[in-house]
Amino acid sequence: MQRVDADGNIDELICPELRLTFRTALDEKTGEQKPDELQLEHIQAWGRLVEIRSPHRDLRLFCNDVQYGLDQRQLDIRFTTPPASDKSRYVLVRQGRSQMKVAHLRIQHTEDQTLQRLECPGVGQLIAVEEQRKDRTGRIMTARWSDSLTVQQAPGTDEMFVTLAGQGKLEELTEKVYLAADRIGLTMKQDPKAKKTLNSPNSDPSGLFDGMTPKLMTASGNVVVRTAEGTGSIRDELTVRFLRPALSQQTIQTVSLIEQPAPVETDSDPGLDRHNVEGGYSFSSQTASAEVTLPERSEPGSNRKRQQTPPFSLWLEGNVNVSRKTDVPSENFDARGNQLHAVGKSTNERSMKLFGDPATVESADRHLEGARIDLHELQEYADVAGSGRIQFVTDRGLDGSKLSRPAPLNIYWSDRMQFRGRSATFVGQVRVVLKDGVTQDAELQCAGMTAHFADDVTFRASPSEKGEAVFSAEEKDKDNSPLERLDCHGTVTVRIEELAKGNPVSQHRAEFADLTLNMQTGNYSATGPGTLESVAPDRKNQLGGRPTVRVRPNSGTRTRESSFVHVRTDFVGTVSGNIHRREATLSQNVVAIMVPVGRLDEKVDLQETPAGDLPDRSGIMQAEQLTISASPDSTGKLNSFTLIGSRNARLESRNLSASADIITYDHAKQQFIIRAEGRNKVTVNHRSGPSGEFNRTSGNRFEYYRNRNQLKADQFSGLEFQD
Repeated sequence: MQRVDADGNIDELICPELRLTFRTALDEKTGEQKPDELQLEHIQAWGRLVEIRSPHRDLRLFCNDVQYGLDQRQLDIRFTTPPASDKSRYVLVRQGRSQMKVAHLRIQHTEDQTLQRLECPGVGQLIAVEEQRKDRTGRIMTARWSDSLTVQQAPGTDEMFVTLAGQGKLEELTEKVYLAADRIGLTMKQDPKAKKTLNSPNSDPSGLFDGMTPKLMTASGNVVVRTAEGTGSIRDELTVRFLRPALSQQTIQTVSLIEQPAPVETDSDPGLDRHNVEGGYSFSSQTASAEVTLPERSEPGSNRKRQQTPPFSLWLEGNVNVSRKTDVPSENFDARGNQLHAVGKSTNERSMKLFGDPATVESADRHLEGARIDLHELQEYADVAGSGRIQFVTDRGLDGSKLSRPAPLNIYWSDRMQFRGRSATFVGQVRVVLKDGVTQDAELQCAGMTAHFADDVTFRASPSEKGEAVFSAEEKDKDNSPLERLDCHGTVTVRIEELAKGNPVSQHRAEFADLTLNMQTGNYSATGPGTLESVAPDRKNQLGGRPTVRVRPNSGTRTRESSFVHVRTDFVGTVSGNIHRREATLSQNVVAIMVPVGRLDEKVDLQETPAGDLPDRSGIMQAEQLTISASPDSTGKLNSFTLIGSRNARLESRNLSASADIITYDHAKQQFIIRAEGRNKVTVNHRSGPSGEFNRTSGNRFEYYRNRNQLKADQFSGLEFQD
């Protein structure tokens, strides 16, 4: 299918199947029907692979479902995954060297074909490569998100709003700028000198921001900023206003501070100019706000090195910590206060004013205190090449549980470790190992990891017989874990074995990608596809039931009682939760399998087993979203659990199968609550015993008690008996 625009450019839609829906045409003036004319109403293209080509834009798009409603002016592009498939496929958009991968792309436009809104629900990533031109150098930018990307054109203005929700990550590779936060918002403004390139819904999403310049950026929730000049961690919110070069110099020069007590001035350090030290600051605070000058781009082919740091003005508020670590001890310092104001006019011309009650600055040869301290310093990375190990002492396990006594926590790596301020980056076969021999044996493995520390940590090197770098951490507070947050990259595997008097009593295993774990709050998040697996004691033998008799050749008769619960959950989308509260929420194609087992190491695979042949008191729950949470028993201890499956929830067991909007399972009560929302209906197939026939029942809400094989209905609308 081809479309030719007014300039003669041809766009192509190539698909296995195409459906065009027509209706009786309407007169544009009177609104009356024209019986002899048809009007196109809806377009749908689908099949194994659907491709959209736009040669004049150098654009290619791949998916398997395209729908366009002319009345709604809405284009939906998806790559749907068949129910039987365990692999997620994504819409792929390519233009030149740029590409975008999303699960769903929705574009809305106005009557004059101007972009109104673009949405990408679900996980996605964008790699935008800006080609080098005569008036500017090329750049490379990447963006990732777990919940959604939204682009909204402000009506009647030249502004555009961009929002990344859920683990948003932005990285500008050319200038080495990185930003991560729970939510990132960006306001873009049309450059009056640039010609707008996007004026129709079929234009390339990766070229949305041609001719646009940033005006305002906000990032909230666990904000991390990295540039060539420094690293920052902001707990609540970061706000950045971007200024044009003509206005920024005047703005920075006229910054006025509230009147403060006489400052404690540090001595100027001529060594800074002599060594021309480059690097950056490492800081943390509650909130941060900044004004940054937009840099002018260098001419292609020029001999200029990386551009100087643009002028900026920065305010940090609330529990401010600033550190500098270099290989020159006399130039290092640690600063603490309530508020910090930093002004920079170039890479080597900057100043900081630290306010506190009192503010403190510590270095190798001095200790300063005062209501205000002026600083003129820089900082560099500390880099450890080759393999090594770092050891901490912690009182909490990797699952957040309190250890019976403080235990060593070791981090191993194979390639490199970089440490700066309160963060350390490990590269190559990273292993985090915690063994106390009494309570827990745990290990986390990943390709790379960044560890953030809750307090200042000093590393003391010690010799190693294996030739690796070995460090011991010295923390100010020995009774608490020094780790605040772990950011694990690539495939992540976690194994935890709980012990009682040194003997294993339960095993837990997880595998996913890009894990972020806050060791202080317990919050975590990761992306799929992944697996959570747990084998724990079946307290009070709730799944065991009556003992079953097993007979084996050439052996006596044995009676077996199930004593453990094996739960395995697979998912495709994301997982998030809290390790302290033992909570996890999984999304997209979630399958949970629960079965009683007799040993910790017993392997179970029920995915290919028919429902009628499932072991007694086992079950399979499927949903688009599943929440697993620990629940207290009669003593108040978290010895039980609950499952809540929502959105297309399904349950399969030996004597019961059901489909509903929401299915809840309480392990302590052995109770399933199966219910519908609104006017929807629940369908339940139940039999009274293994040899009985299934009866189909429909209604709004059912309760099923597995230990008694009892089904209760609040109200039902139909009942079918099998002949």
